[in-house]
Amino acid sequence: IPGNILVSHSSSLCRIRLKIRRSAEILTTRLRGETVLMVTSSSLEKRLEKNIRLEHNRRRVENVRRGENPS
Repeated sequence: IPGNILVSHSSSLCRIRLKIRRSAEILTTRLRGETVLMVTSSSLEKRLEKNIRLEHNRRRVENVRRGENPS
């Protein structure tokens, strides 16, 4: 096998390895980003639910103070 074929073959492999590594890095970064978004979204959702419960309880207390039936 001529030497220049081996060189071009190994440089092709090197390029392929780099592409695979870059793709893996991009995918990892994307997955990390999605995980961060999911965690953020989940914590915002929990905070919103908590605020809704607090508001509901506050209104219930106001209604009781006014002598209305709690709902």
